[in-house]
Amino acid sequence: MDYEIGAIGAMLIKPGLSAAVLVGYYIATRLVDRWMTRHGERKNAAPLRTFYIGKVFDLGLAVVAALIVLLVWGIDYRSVFLFASSIVAVLGVGFVAQWSILSNITASIVIFFNYRTRLGDRIRVLDSEDAGIEGVIADINLFHVVIRDDAGNLIHHPNNLFIQKPVMKIQ
Repeated sequence: MDYEIGAIGAMLIKPGLSAAVLVGYYIATRLVDRWMTRHGERKNAAPLRTFYIGKVFDLGLAVVAALIVLLVWGIDYRSVFLFASSIVAVLGVGFVAQWSILSNITASIVIFFNYRTRLGDRIRVLDSEDAGIEGVIADINLFHVVIRDDAGNLIHHPNNLFIQKPVMKIQ
């Protein structure tokens, strides 16, 4: 017994699948945002920092959802990946002089999920060239860990260097 979808059914499949992907994207972003908020509260992260990290993940979900919708509508995936890789190559060339921006954002995500220090912790960033930096963590944002030293000065330490150097938590 053969079943045929029919002309009307065929016209509704692609929009229906696209709508399902968009609903799935909406639900996924809400779940990720809730999870990020809870994780940020556990880590004692600043709400603005949690918001920015969540937006990075939301962007990744948007890219995945867009690729799925394009595939549903029959766009050749090789063309999509060729276009996407071209955009990434152009952005890579544009950021080559500013590679530290991307590495600081990536390091911020690593600090958010895997670092044991929190706001208000007293730390010493050890450096073989000098005595290091000692103080209390005042803020952690996408680009810097802000450390307040004993004299009240704010030291903006780049995230990519913060995860590369040993950090001692002082009790």
